[in-house]
Amino acid sequence: MKKLVIEELTGKVVNIIEIKKRASWAPPDGCIVLAQTGGGIGDTWDGVSFVPAVEIAPEPQRDLLAEIDDLKARIEKLEK
Repeated sequence: MKKLVIEELTGKVVNIIEIKKRASWAPPDGCIVLAQTGGGIGDTWDGVSFVPAVEIAPEPQRDLLAEIDDLKARIEKLEK
């Protein structure tokens, strides 16, 4: 049975565990455990439902060599 480990203070889901029925396991101090009914790691439990974690889009990769070539071309134009 999958369970979510949630920090009581923040409501943030910090782990998903699989535990057998009637197992004698206790969550870490400051955490509660809920049956997994939707949330995932990083989501926040507001006491009623899960609020999805906000995903930060990665920065697009820059082609530094192309930027250098462009700057060199601009400098050459200015020097003429």
